[in-house]
Amino acid sequence: MLTEENRRHVRIKEDISIRWCSQDYRLAGSGFVRDLSVSGALAVLDIPEPPSRDELFFVFPQDSGDGSFLPNKVRLVWRRATGASSGKYLCGMEFVEPSPETVQNISGRVDSWLAKMSEGVNINILNRTLRGYSD
Repeated sequence: MLTEENRRHVRIKEDISIRWCSQDYRLAGSGFVRDLSVSGALAVLDIPEPPSRDELFFVFPQDSGDGSFLPNKVRLVWRRATGASSGKYLCGMEFVEPSPETVQNISGRVDSWLAKMSEGVNINILNRTLRGYSD
């Protein structure tokens, strides 16, 4: 069954390796950004204990070339354990005061992804149409 999601911003799939720490430095670890929008991200974080909602984190890409456009300060909006005692949490994060340049960089990345998807859809439609004429 399909469900409709109401989101303020388009989200795109990502796979960006990150390091993170809580603002008070009591929690730290690694993880991956799984999807991204201009307002936030979904990440899978290795966390020894569940973080509090609204907790502030600092996020840094593991590879300087990959994810350098990510804002460094995020707020935890929600979190959910990925499995029984796995120590991994799905975390919905909101960017905190991203610079205009950062928002522009993320917006450009989203637009580029959407353009590629549109090209792929158009190519698939064209391929099906052409196959229909050759049958």
